[in-house]
Amino acid sequence: MIVGDDEQLAAEIGEQAERLIGCQAWRPTAYKLPGGHNQSTFTHSSYEVKCAATAEMFVDEEIMANSDYLVRAPTLT
Repeated sequence: MIVGDDEQLAAEIGEQAERLIGCQAWRPTAYKLPGGHNQSTFTHSSYEVKCAATAEMFVDEEIMANSDYLVRAPTLT
């Protein structure tokens, strides 16, 4: 699992993982903002957009919780 806001880097890593270890990348795009999540944009979105984004977040969290491996950047302080 690759987690992050840098879509270009995630795509590159996904391509390498597919080529090197034969895994299949899954790329959902239902709630996608060019710069990643922006709280102000989310807050001012319609109810339907907020519900879809929240449901997608829950799916992402469930996938992460059940993944065998998770690759992420270190937490910035």
